[in-house]
Amino acid sequence: MDTSFESNIASRNQVGVQDFVLLEDYRSEPAFLENLRKRYNEGLIYTYIGSVLVSVNPYKDVGIFTSQYMKNYYRANFYEQPPHIYAITDNAYRFMLNEAQDQCILISGESGAGKTEASKKILEYLAEVSSHSRGKDIRDMLLNSNPILEAFGNARTTRNDNSSRFGKYMDIEFNRMGAPIGGKILNYLLEKSRVVHQLPGERNFHIFYQLLSGASDKKLQSLKLQRNPQNYFYTKQGDADVIKGKNDTADYKEIIKAFEILNFSTKDIDHIMDVVAAVIHLGDINFKRDDEEEDKIIITKQDSLNHVAKIIKCAGVTLSQALTHRTVDVRNDKTQTPLTIDQAYYARDALAKAIYSRLFTWLVGEINTRILHKESSSSKNVLGILDIYGFEVFEVNSFEQFCINYCNEKLHQLFINLILKSEQEEYESEGITWETIDYFNNKEICTLLDERHNGIYAVLDEQCLRPGNVTDVDFLDALKEKHGNHKYFISHSSKISKANSKLLKTLKQQNFRIKHYAGDVDYDVKGFVDKNNDLLYRNLKETVIESPNPILKTAYNESEINSLKRPTTAGTNFKTSVEQLLQILSSKHPSYVRCIKPNNDKRPNKFNTQVVSHQVKYLALLENLRVRRAGFAYRRHFEFFLMRYKCLCPQTWPVWKGEDRDGVEVLCKHLYPSEEYQLGKTKVFLRNPKMLFDVEDKFQEKKHYIATVIQSKYRMHAQRKNYLKLVAAVSRIANNWRRLAAMKLKERRKRATLAIRKFIKGFLTRHEPLSDDNKQFIQYVRISFLEMLAKNLPKTVLDKSWPSAPASLAAASQQLQTMYMQQMVRTYVKQITPERKHQLTLKLKASEIFNGKKLNYPESVANPFVISRLDFEQANVRQNGFDKTCNEKIVYATSVTKYDRHGYKPRGRFFIVTEKAAYLLDDKNGKIKQNIPFVGIKEITVTNKADGLVLLTLPVIDKKDKGDLILSTEHVIEFVMMLAEAAQKYDIITISDSDSLSHTMKNDKRGEIQLKEGAALTIGKSKDGKMEVIAPH
Repeated sequence: MDTSFESNIASRNQVGVQDFVLLEDYRSEPAFLENLRKRYNEGLIYTYIGSVLVSVNPYKDVGIFTSQYMKNYYRANFYEQPPHIYAITDNAYRFMLNEAQDQCILISGESGAGKTEASKKILEYLAEVSSHSRGKDIRDMLLNSNPILEAFGNARTTRNDNSSRFGKYMDIEFNRMGAPIGGKILNYLLEKSRVVHQLPGERNFHIFYQLLSGASDKKLQSLKLQRNPQNYFYTKQGDADVIKGKNDTADYKEIIKAFEILNFSTKDIDHIMDVVAAVIHLGDINFKRDDEEEDKIIITKQDSLNHVAKIIKCAGVTLSQALTHRTVDVRNDKTQTPLTIDQAYYARDALAKAIYSRLFTWLVGEINTRILHKESSSSKNVLGILDIYGFEVFEVNSFEQFCINYCNEKLHQLFINLILKSEQEEYESEGITWETIDYFNNKEICTLLDERHNGIYAVLDEQCLRPGNVTDVDFLDALKEKHGNHKYFISHSSKISKANSKLLKTLKQQNFRIKHYAGDVDYDVKGFVDKNNDLLYRNLKETVIESPNPILKTAYNESEINSLKRPTTAGTNFKTSVEQLLQILSSKHPSYVRCIKPNNDKRPNKFNTQVVSHQVKYLALLENLRVRRAGFAYRRHFEFFLMRYKCLCPQTWPVWKGEDRDGVEVLCKHLYPSEEYQLGKTKVFLRNPKMLFDVEDKFQEKKHYIATVIQSKYRMHAQRKNYLKLVAAVSRIANNWRRLAAMKLKERRKRATLAIRKFIKGFLTRHEPLSDDNKQFIQYVRISFLEMLAKNLPKTVLDKSWPSAPASLAAASQQLQTMYMQQMVRTYVKQITPERKHQLTLKLKASEIFNGKKLNYPESVANPFVISRLDFEQANVRQNGFDKTCNEKIVYATSVTKYDRHGYKPRGRFFIVTEKAAYLLDDKNGKIKQNIPFVGIKEITVTNKADGLVLLTLPVIDKKDKGDLILSTEHVIEFVMMLAEAAQKYDIITISDSDSLSHTMKNDKRGEIQLKEGAALTIGKSKDGKMEVIAPH
């Protein structure tokens, strides 16, 4: 099968090109992403940019890391096989042996992009290809250093279940025969803050959970630990103890085995686990203010303190004093100053971070002593592997992201320079004229970050050295003062240019922005000063080194503790280590692996263009491609080019008998214009990839003719041979298939039987305490009930129905019902307007007064009270009469029938209620017939029958007073409530249950209203001269 670089070109429309250099629209980011997407969807996770490998994490096994694949790539030409990490590794390995030049492979990318897996594959390949030679012990040690460093330096994050939280550079030394003879590991910027704090969904470093899960009961008992990580503050914050597909118990056993392979003694392993256990217990030490001495704090969980003291073998009193007091040395006079609660917690966390960091450094050092080549020899070469954090941009970027992005900025600067250098060297070796390439130089950004005395690191160190209480805001102010006008620095400064003024809208006050090569990043200055200082109180250091544990005893030396000189800051240490790393890398020939994650969900077969686009930008892949394409896009050795394409030229086909270079020259003259190619000493250079595409398409067409000739001679033999194979294969397959089908059916039935049995057993034991037998069934019942409940929730406040819950959810169901009803009531109440509330209040008052007392009250319940019962014409009459003479605000208006006190003649009237009084108007002209002050209304009387009669008891003081007012209205309940509400006299409402009512007339005369029941409502004068009201039953 033809697996060469050129063979892939014919299928470029389907699977893209396997080298981005061959992209026609190489400046287009969409074209770049589309090529990457095509290959990813076809299961092709690797693509080249020249000699740079772009790797997309498949989040699944793609079946390309077998020993057979290793054999395919071993000693193969770089372009003979499809892009693969084995090709990059083999090329570097063979280059190191053939040219005796040190090599390095730089792996970078975001968390979750597959950097750790890439470094594993490189180590596995090197172990495989060097297995024929001596050095098996070293190979095993190098391979087994990985799980140890992963356990102590990797953790679960929201982006990656096995994220490296430190940078790692490993040098592997080989002898001239290619056998590994030693190695050395350098580590950078361990994320110490993870020891004491994890975000939701994250874990602390793996070793904490592996120890709790995998250690024996006896071991845990000796360390005073329990298996549940939720029992400890430092391991429960993320609430993500379990990682799907990861077995902490098995990993712990693997780590112990790795320690043994690396010749760690049992005591060494015990000392290591003692430190890990001490860190766990440290997190449970809490503090409170002493009730007797307010300036003093005490430790509340004395057991945790005692556990730490016992494990590290130091005096509990000494440790307690160190955690609650600080030694202050003033002119050689040492005094103990009590700490505040915040300072105590800071000291506790600082101690935990410090001893874990020193443990990690000690581990790396011990591994190095075991894998380091002891004999000094010049006949050795080195292949380095750099697994470093990629460019990071989070919602909140702090000191760690600043350091990581600074490292990436320096690596990018080195990367571009080395790529240009590599291109220039190849051109010069082939005798091709070098053309100057224009590219973005990030030197100014690097200078902004690390310039001596003026860079951001220098400003930060300067602030840390200032006496007094220096805050992060002071640091930000110093940055504004120093770099306010820098074109790659933006902050809320008065020196901001007009061009960048719009950018401040998205920049928070406490942030500053760096315009990195990969994009703008906003850094929150909170914590910069403390993290850069990285201080640990001296008395805590003194307590640590008193421990007989060799790891802690050597954590700090006496000179470091007693020195009055301020320790070097974390930023300076990191900057120095980056400079040393760059020196190491500059001395070696580099190879590059750029890792990309296709989505943020860790899901296979999902390519999120937006997520990938960000990483392409941060990894500067387009910049790399542009530099690579600035000269000639394609180059190939004469021998290969002539062998592949000689059939396209009559002079070179079928056999060229001269020199390869002369044959290529004849072939190129036949195929290309002279300006599209150049011939070097050993290679042909093509400027435009379209030229290669055209000639490859012609070759693919020509192959059909050549294939036809070959097929005509071979077909009969092949078909006969194939037929015999098929006959034998069919028989064998049929036999094996029947057996396999029977076995699968048996296994399927067995699984079904076990599942049914477990379900039945769970049903039978459903009322028993939770166990392995009923756990799954109870979970199923709970889920089923909750799903059913979600579909059958009450729709209104009045609906009190609620599905009955199983016993395991009875309490929860009751609580859910209470919470849900409270929520529905709150929602209903929030929707009530002030007018509606007033309406309901009146209705409630009416219910209290009339319910069960007046026969026609139920008919009024459904009808809301309204301010006016006058129709359009009646309202006009009122406006033309009453409104012109009275300016009072009307609160209620309705039409009524007024009955004369003498003769009881009915007369149509309007009854108007204002804020101050009530008025009886003529319904013809709207003029006031009677003014009824609220104070004058002594009683409002209605009957208990289904009539609309209202008797207003009014005072008769002088001759003008006519006596009580007899009215009839269709809305008697509304009339009475609106009048009483306006007068604020609910207590004068009377509901009469007698058969007659007495009313006062002029000159102290009395009248009588007889109340009777009949078929229909009738109001009039009876034969005996009295008023008669007949109400329906």
